[in-house]
Amino acid sequence: MKFIELTVSKDALRNKKSDNVPPDLLEKREKLKATLKKMYQASVERQRGLTSTSRIYSVENKLWDVERKVRSYLYPEFLQPNQKSKIDRDFIKYIRDDEILINYIIIDSRLVVFLADAEKIHCIELADSTIDFNESIRKLNFICEKSTLSLDNCYASSANVEHYLEKLYNILIKPVEKIMDDNKIYFLIDSHFSQIPFGALKRPHGQFLKDRFKYRIIINPDVIVNRTKSKHAFNRKRNSVFAPDFKHLPNVKKEAKDILNYFDNAKIYMDNEAITGNLYKELKKTRGFIHIATHASRSCENPLFSQILMNDGPFFPFNLFDVDINADLVTLSGCQTAAPGLYYGESFSLAAAFGLAGSKHILATLWSVSDVVSKIFMNEFYNMLAKKQDIFIAYKNAADKVYEITENPAHWGAFVLISA
Repeated sequence: MKFIELTVSKDALRNKKSDNVPPDLLEKREKLKATLKKMYQASVERQRGLTSTSRIYSVENKLWDVERKVRSYLYPEFLQPNQKSKIDRDFIKYIRDDEILINYIIIDSRLVVFLADAEKIHCIELADSTIDFNESIRKLNFICEKSTLSLDNCYASSANVEHYLEKLYNILIKPVEKIMDDNKIYFLIDSHFSQIPFGALKRPHGQFLKDRFKYRIIINPDVIVNRTKSKHAFNRKRNSVFAPDFKHLPNVKKEAKDILNYFDNAKIYMDNEAITGNLYKELKKTRGFIHIATHASRSCENPLFSQILMNDGPFFPFNLFDVDINADLVTLSGCQTAAPGLYYGESFSLAAAFGLAGSKHILATLWSVSDVVSKIFMNEFYNMLAKKQDIFIAYKNAADKVYEITENPAHWGAFVLISA
């Protein structure tokens, strides 16, 4: 069983209809989705994550089999995986003189980077084997997960976290940093590279990448073609905030109320109002930001079953297939909302799903985050967003704020800002 990558434009996805799908297949899918809604339970205290059981996993597999069949009717022309670089010569004309577009890929077990500037495309082999690279990612994610379980131990693992951030910097950035200097960097990420906290990568005994370069993480090269401003008039647009009722996450409601202090025009959905029906409504109507503070989890086996938990049950990525999101920003304030699948669909995540459905920017997390840290980060983010109306300035200030408190990059490095 192999995950199907949808290398297709947003417009093509939006125009797809379910007319060609057999009705009994759609009915079976809805029944399995309803079964899962009853089975999921939030069980992790003080963290915005979820756990799964073997019974749930069994139903997920059945639903995945049905979902694959549905997708084969909807997207038959996109079933072949795309393994080449997403950068081609057509994009060069859209790149400005002070910009670099970077795309890392793996070709025949070799680690390769493509860099495009306003004149040409550079291709550089970084390593003839990906063993060290893959091991560094695995260990970094493992250590970061452990170090974010409690703020009490944040200093103990900081050195270990920085060790692997420096190691990945040496592998990915050091060979090309001279080309990157004095330029604005666009990292076009997919596959294994979706797991990397690029802003937290650290030059040995030096600065974090976020402090040295102006950069953006993008998941679609169309971001270069159809540019959007980093400044948005959020104070004049419709905004919405969701905070389901979970007794183990006391800061979810506090986080939501803090946002209202900065944006009194935001519509807030708390407790029994924080349901999937209202989320669907705001995904279509909101043009400013949509903030969702809740439990979330990444399905390693199949990212289509990664989920955010609303008051009436889970919300899956495939729930977005028929939704047109008009928001400038969607914030997924929960655990692992930007983390891709490990076995199928290495580029797909909750964040990617919201981007594919139309959100221009997505603020999400690569690994587990504590309830306390999330509140601190989001409070600073929206405080600065209200003052500057600039998403990227707000993101950097929020990361700096958390780093001042914990000194462990695992806590702020979990948060990534993605443009789609």
